[in-house]
Amino acid sequence: VMGVVVALDMREGNYVLQLPYFPPFQTVKDDFQHSQALRLAQIAVGLPGAAIIIKDIRAWRMTARVAETYRSGNIFLAGDASHYFPPSGAFGMNTGIQDAHGLAWRLAGVVRGDLAPSVLDEYSPERHKIGQNNAALSIRNLNSVMAVMRRLGTDPD
Repeated sequence: VMGVVVALDMREGNYVLQLPYFPPFQTVKDDFQHSQALRLAQIAVGLPGAAIIIKDIRAWRMTARVAETYRSGNIFLAGDASHYFPPSGAFGMNTGIQDAHGLAWRLAGVVRGDLAPSVLDEYSPERHKIGQNNAALSIRNLNSVMAVMRRLGTDPD
């Protein structure tokens, strides 16, 4: 089983298991029923027979999106509000942290009076370009992983 396990709350034991599915060859209704999802989750974490409680099963389409602008007047976007990428490359969190840093030093400088307010005009074009580049790189990484899986004859489940 190929998947990504994300810890939402380790103390409470809440995790998300992201498994690829391949429409139109698969559907959530037909290929990810509770019993099958439970079996896949147990295999993915290496604990066959584990008492895993599945709270929800739903589709998520692996896509990349970037906001057209990261600023409108006094409103600034950063992180997931401005972009999201496939998890192939770990760019989402890193890009979001970089967004926050790029905005924070500018805002701090303007508030302190060390920088002219015009420095804020640089934020959106700078971060937008980086968001677009990282989205494209994430998609390329995803396509590379999928090409390797196809060459290896790896079945999606």
